[in-house]
Amino acid sequence: MESWDGLMEFIAQQSERHLTDPKKIYGMRLAGEEILSNMIRETHLPADDPSHVHIWITSRLLNQAGKPWFELLLEDNGPVFDPNLDQPREIQLTTPINERPIGGLGLFLVQNSCDDASYEWSNNRNCYHLKMQLSGP
Repeated sequence: MESWDGLMEFIAQQSERHLTDPKKIYGMRLAGEEILSNMIRETHLPADDPSHVHIWITSRLLNQAGKPWFELLLEDNGPVFDPNLDQPREIQLTTPINERPIGGLGLFLVQNSCDDASYEWSNNRNCYHLKMQLSGP
């Protein structure tokens, strides 16, 4: 957690640098925060020795099918954790918060905040790809 502010500042700077739409900037920042929060607090850090787990965040511009994209890639070397970002999530937004089951809302926000969110296990790392399509070339 001691690196939280620096990691969030990187996500904010990169989002503001590459995305011009305030809604997309907010969406990328929200999605990045949700994934990072899960990586740090909830799902990846083994209770016996979290010191060997590292997190990497990179940003890049992509050209996919002739369209420009901005991507944040969040990676860690913790235990495998596939949040099934490819599976649609149904959240009952009208259900009072105290009646909802715990979990799932953050990943719902990730899926609905980015143009594309995906997961893969690669090179012994959890890799979370958060993408926004750019409006220009």
